[in-house]
Amino acid sequence: MEQQEARFLDVELASKLDPPTEEALMQMLQEMLMHKRYLIVLDEIQSVEVWQCLERVFPKISTGSRIILITNEYTCSLLNSSSKGIIDPVKLRELPLESRGVMPASGASNINRLPSYLRQCLYYFLLFPANFEIPPRRIIVLWVAEGLVRQNERESDEDVANRYLNELIELNMVLGKSKKLHGKYKVCQLNEGIRDTLSMRAKESRFFQNTPGMISRLADHHGTIDSCFIQIQGNPKASTSLKNYQNVQLFMSFNTQEGNKPGEDLGNFLRKCISAGCFLELRVLDLEKVFRPKLPEAICDLMLLKYLGLRWTYLEHLPRYVNKLLNLQVLDVKHTYISVLPSSIWRMQYLRHLFLSETYRTKFVGRPSDVSLDELQTLWGAFIDENTYVRNGLDTAFKIRKLGLSCRSTSSQNSLMTEQLKAVNDWISNLELLEVLRLKSRDENGEASELHLKPLWNGRLSTVYLLGKLDPSVVSGFPRNLIDITLSGSELSFDPMISLEELPKLRILRLLSQSVVCRSMHCSKGGFPRLKVLKIWKLESLEEWEVEEGALRSLKDLEIRSCTNLKMLPNALQHVDKCMLTSMPEEFIDETKVRQPELWAIKLSLTLVLTKSKSEEFCSHFRLCSGCYLANQESTTSWMFMFHFIECLCCTCCICFHFSYSVIEHPVWTVDTAQSCGTCMFFSCVTFNINLY
Repeated sequence: MEQQEARFLDVELASKLDPPTEEALMQMLQEMLMHKRYLIVLDEIQSVEVWQCLERVFPKISTGSRIILITNEYTCSLLNSSSKGIIDPVKLRELPLESRGVMPASGASNINRLPSYLRQCLYYFLLFPANFEIPPRRIIVLWVAEGLVRQNERESDEDVANRYLNELIELNMVLGKSKKLHGKYKVCQLNEGIRDTLSMRAKESRFFQNTPGMISRLADHHGTIDSCFIQIQGNPKASTSLKNYQNVQLFMSFNTQEGNKPGEDLGNFLRKCISAGCFLELRVLDLEKVFRPKLPEAICDLMLLKYLGLRWTYLEHLPRYVNKLLNLQVLDVKHTYISVLPSSIWRMQYLRHLFLSETYRTKFVGRPSDVSLDELQTLWGAFIDENTYVRNGLDTAFKIRKLGLSCRSTSSQNSLMTEQLKAVNDWISNLELLEVLRLKSRDENGEASELHLKPLWNGRLSTVYLLGKLDPSVVSGFPRNLIDITLSGSELSFDPMISLEELPKLRILRLLSQSVVCRSMHCSKGGFPRLKVLKIWKLESLEEWEVEEGALRSLKDLEIRSCTNLKMLPNALQHVDKCMLTSMPEEFIDETKVRQPELWAIKLSLTLVLTKSKSEEFCSHFRLCSGCYLANQESTTSWMFMFHFIECLCCTCCICFHFSYSVIEHPVWTVDTAQSCGTCMFFSCVTFNINLY
């Protein structure tokens, strides 16, 4: 009954008062709330005066009721000073944006108050399915390709688009999720509370149809009942005329079905449309995750195309007729089997972002002498061998901001690759705008080889991933703006902490396999003032690690993996929130339990990794797939004992398959198989107890 009263409160008030006066409304609300326990959420409290006006409505009787105010931080502090301690500003300030997926009462007016350019960007989220998580990288380059960004001389288009996205997140119209330590979000999505209102506004502004019946932006959501979607999926009975596609500027497909049919249907649809004189105004063609779409030869007629998205399509080659798409700004072939780019790539003078498939060694071939990629900002996943045009080729791209290269040397061509790496080095040294660098150097056996890297001076560089042998001067000369450093195969024979702990902005440090080959490391008092994540993996030579009191004071997440000769954990780590030990010797674990029981009992989690050969020994209550495995456990008795200290069991092929551990009187394990691979499962039970005693 109370739920019905709450749901129809507005209807009841309206029926009793015509027109309702402010005083009468206040009296009726007070009478209705007087003897009830209620929770009321007030969004967008803009000032103290607004709250003081509303406060008079609520009964002055303690019934255990709660009123939640959602406001900005400045107003929150004012409310605190005028509310006699009722409001806790700390809790309000820490309320995460992604938890506020509620449409405010004035949401429609908020959308209308947005500047037209920001409203157009917000409409773009309607092209994606409901609750679809979008990497900011994708939405930003789409906005730029469609020309939705207002250009200025002080910022690049991508920086402006990123600012737009942050504004929409601050307004809670877009939800930023999985925030990284450097301040950026991993994914974002539309606040679903505004989808219906936003859809209505988008239709009114003709975002999807510039004239009645003439589609301007088309997104194929597989399974949606619509005549145009049915036509895309190869149904000859579709009623939509091809003429309706004459003015289409954007086409996206979210048909991720398995098999060849979706790709063939999509190719036939594109061929029919282009042959009929449609799609010729297309700026964006985004086919991400459509399995091997059959791109028709007619695609070469899309002379205005700026964005071609083929990520996760598993295409084996790029059609030769792509060479006529000279206005492309974005070409994304990451996670495909494409190994060679057409030589025409050099003639794409407007290309800004090029995402390649590092796994399949996507290479550049040839280079005309009269052209260069002057506008290129992102080159990610490119493969460099002795035949790649680096000098007077790639090194003519001076506007690079994100660079990811993988180099391979062979014994027969070692001298040539040395010269190539030096050319890469010189190129990197000239990249004044470089922000992110990932550079890998391997030999023909896949082992880390010389990087031939000089000290990095790039002032805007924030993230570095280096795989390969390094000169000590590179580490000691790291730029002071670095936030994220990953080293692997560096073979540093000295303690790198001496230099790294002086970097004032460093938040993430990963020292991976053979990055350090010295016996000891030392962290001084005051060192690493902002470091939050430290991962130390496979440093087989490391025996001692000393941490002084006051070092690593901001550290929250520590993982030590396969450091088989490390004798013990440092004592000054009690403040760490999460400490994970993986594939560490039993002697090390026993020593940690004895010397640091408070860390072990509260904060330490031991990740069990199960080997396929040991899976049969595991437990009759489980069925595991080959992605699960157990390491460093010699017998069933041994690893059953370790259950007492394990927080989570991870499966490498289905991340959401896990066990949680809590201690009441006995260990209780729960399992979530909702998103597992289907092989891993926990036979029909939700929880079970293990008797360890």
